[in-house]
Amino acid sequence: MPYVMELRLLSLDNNPLPATLGYNSYALFLNILRNSAPEFAAELHQMDGPKPFTTATTSLAYQRKTTSTSETPNQLLLRLTFLTDEAVAYFLKSALEWDNRALQLGSAHFKVEQVRLLDVDRPKKNFCSYEELLSAATAEHSLAFHFLSPTAFRSEGKRNVLFPEPGLVFGSLLNRWNAFSPVKLETELQQCFDSQILLARYKLETRMLNFGNYQETGFVGRCSFVLKDELSEQQLRTINALADFTLYSGVGAKTTMGMGQARRTTIGGAVPNRARGNLKEGR
Repeated sequence: MPYVMELRLLSLDNNPLPATLGYNSYALFLNILRNSAPEFAAELHQMDGPKPFTTATTSLAYQRKTTSTSETPNQLLLRLTFLTDEAVAYFLKSALEWDNRALQLGSAHFKVEQVRLLDVDRPKKNFCSYEELLSAATAEHSLAFHFLSPTAFRSEGKRNVLFPEPGLVFGSLLNRWNAFSPVKLETELQQCFDSQILLARYKLETRMLNFGNYQETGFVGRCSFVLKDELSEQQLRTINALADFTLYSGVGAKTTMGMGQARRTTIGGAVPNRARGNLKEGR
């Protein structure tokens, strides 16, 4: 079952944070998990392919100071998502048992102040089952996405693809869904993504992340897709469920290190009739 969790960390020294939080938040996640589940933490770290969690900095109420003279301790908010009950159960147990021991991010030290399960779009609901995602999915023809952190795709051994091609966006979501959901989706859907989904609008820019020994480039911003009328109602609902799943799964490469954080958003305006007409005629 997919979950969203927020971890609030309280600074112990107000030391400056490392330039790259993605890699460090991943290391912090594993350090906490090792507290009560060292074997599971090792299993996740060594796992090939999709991993059942993501990590990202969601809000940085942190002033980069070199002294600890601040009257108000700085706080760091980390957003974590989980795609299996096992992963969230192990991590939640470890985080709640962490007590006041220090966690280190570069030269900065923190303690866990608060752990809460959270669904940012539905504050009263902290999880959503795969079955519920499918049953609640609509058959909308227009889908909008907001890519909050640099997003990139690995495609057929090529370097990073820095554009939300429908086959790559929805293929990534389908791959993660089938990796962890007890309700498997037909892999034949992949064939529909490039032929039946059109990128309609986008406003994107590239960003670079420094990972210490190397750098990664990705895109951030918003885009919208239009689904062709040739798709069946069931196919429409399944693709809409995958769009809703984005909140939990992330998209593309290095989602465990802060990349590919995205969510479905509302369409800013109706798709022009001309665009819909072009789709129906296969233009």
